[in-house]
Amino acid sequence: MIMLSWDGYTVPEIGRILDIHPHTVRHWIKQYNEKGIDGLYDEEKPVPQPQYSEELENEIADLAFTPPKQLGLPFDRWTCERMAQYLVDTGKVKHISGEKVRQILHKKRVSFKKAKLHITSPDDQYEVKKNELKTSKQIIRQTNYPLWG
Repeated sequence: MIMLSWDGYTVPEIGRILDIHPHTVRHWIKQYNEKGIDGLYDEEKPVPQPQYSEELENEIADLAFTPPKQLGLPFDRWTCERMAQYLVDTGKVKHISGEKVRQILHKKRVSFKKAKLHITSPDDQYEVKKNELKTSKQIIRQTNYPLWG
């Protein structure tokens, strides 16, 4: 773009050649004229991160230990997204992402662990049958006996 400008091409011509809008061409030529080669780099613009008070962060950490059902919610376990939505719905914050909730919980050394599936049965012989099945599977694995023809 700059070299085409040096060669005498006009901004509209450069825009057509490079398939770029003339405003964009003008922007980069102006940047180059003002700052030289450094003007051709995009400036990093900091994205403002909402800051949350220590009090709110502690409240979020405490919320993680409060069963959702106790708050009248229709689920048994928290996720970061559910906590974020709850914080917004209750007016604690205007906006917060599930990821930000996760970061705050991490900072406060609170973590969610994936729930373990625990299967039970009303059958009083359940544990005996379960152990027999495990033993049978182990025997089959050890003998390499095919399960089907």
